[in-house]
Amino acid sequence: MKKNIVLFLSISLFTLCLYAQGTEDITITTYYPSPHGMYSQLVTNTLGIGDNDGSGGITGADAPDPTNVSQQGDLWVSGSVGIKTGVTGPQRALHVVGTDGMRLAPSARPSSPAAGDIVVDSSDSNTLKWWNGTKWAAAGGGGACYIAYFPYTHSQKTANSGTIVPGSSCHAGFTDEGSIGEYGACWCNDPYETEYGIFLPPGGKCDDGTAYGWRDSPIYLGQGHLCCKQ
Repeated sequence: MKKNIVLFLSISLFTLCLYAQGTEDITITTYYPSPHGMYSQLVTNTLGIGDNDGSGGITGADAPDPTNVSQQGDLWVSGSVGIKTGVTGPQRALHVVGTDGMRLAPSARPSSPAAGDIVVDSSDSNTLKWWNGTKWAAAGGGGACYIAYFPYTHSQKTANSGTIVPGSSCHAGFTDEGSIGEYGACWCNDPYETEYGIFLPPGGKCDDGTAYGWRDSPIYLGQGHLCCKQ
């Protein structure tokens, strides 16, 4: 009987010692592992945070599948992500605060892009580009656009009735962003009625008040196209 009492007391004291040594508050809500607590390190193959599939509850479908090679190492977050946003939290889906900037490493452009994709194009001098739903467009590029004059196949066509000369294109390295409207020609009222290569959008004025002056012309000879370097 004494041995049983001593054994019981020993087990009780050992249990109390373990309880006293514990420094973390862990609560098992359903099954292990599902703890609430503070940890200095947590390692996992995949991780899901929140109701990612919109089912109204937390299920295995809300996290990447660890058996799926393409999803291993993935993180799915149903809410916003904040980096150094403090107690105020993120104000956007991704909110980064810091004094050392943010880096997007150069890479190849995705083979199947979707509108909004952003990449630092390693195949084009690490140019920052985004997919606008139709093509890759370059960011910035101030001064990298110009207006090209594409003539009609027949001169002296009236507005909206001309056909652009086949093969008209922007300079090499520039992309045709489309027509910005028909352009008219100004003629100089000199004795020879010389046509000068001065073009302006319809409704503009040619008269510059010189002795001969420019004659506003109703003749449209082509279209202006915006050419930009991509």
